[in-house]
Amino acid sequence: FSHHPINAVAGAGPTSPPPGPDDGVPSNFRDLTEIVRKAEKAGTVEPPGKRFGWATEVWYESNPPEEKAVSLKKQAQFQQEVQYVLWKGGAETVIFLQLRDSPYDPADAALFTFQTGVYFLDGETKPSLRAVQFPFVADRKSNGEVVLWGKSPEKGELKITDKVSNGEVAKLEVDAGEVFKTEVELSGKAEFEASVNGEKSFSGRFSGASSRPQLELGAVSDPAGSCRLDRDPGEASWGQISRSTACLVDELAAGIELVVDRGGRRQVSSGSR
Repeated sequence: FSHHPINAVAGAGPTSPPPGPDDGVPSNFRDLTEIVRKAEKAGTVEPPGKRFGWATEVWYESNPPEEKAVSLKKQAQFQQEVQYVLWKGGAETVIFLQLRDSPYDPADAALFTFQTGVYFLDGETKPSLRAVQFPFVADRKSNGEVVLWGKSPEKGELKITDKVSNGEVAKLEVDAGEVFKTEVELSGKAEFEASVNGEKSFSGRFSGASSRPQLELGAVSDPAGSCRLDRDPGEASWGQISRSTACLVDELAAGIELVVDRGGRRQVSSGSR
């Protein structure tokens, strides 16, 4: 089952409540999952079996270039926090709109174009690229317990350290693309950093007084290329893949793979499963 869990309210993040009682956003994606699970149990959907949840369009605009959007750092925080929120809500796959920003004109109406990419229009990367490829989130569950969650970009030994105490708090063996989760005891402040095979996340302070997830950004290599997703002038609302880029989206067992064919040169960008 799939859904576009979009909260288009200005400044709204992954944990923000839905604007209305019938709206499906990241924070209540679990409600949709529970409805599907109950239908499966009751035998009211065909064919029998468990259905996997796909969050098929998620986005957050950034400033720059959109003057009314959140900062680049906040966009990156939202991009990785939403993966954690949707994962907890039962989503197996998360797909972001879009890879590169649309052309921007401040005079355009809101959401006429989308500045939601992990690349600027000129191809320069945003911090959100790292957040999408190496999400790392610290979530305080109680005064003495913190959940550390993420998705490893590579196979190997993943280490999580506290830069405040200069100590190692966790060590895990992970596969490339594997979601990891571990719990640690923490009653005060910390600054966590995750690393695997030399790839390090950005460090972020974790306040002992905070009840909201604190977010870390993971540093990874830039992909070979990107495919621009533009708004179709004939479409009244959401973005379409521009025909001019000859983009093909293949649904693969390992996730989503976006294949770009420009002048015979194939570029691949994988989604998050």
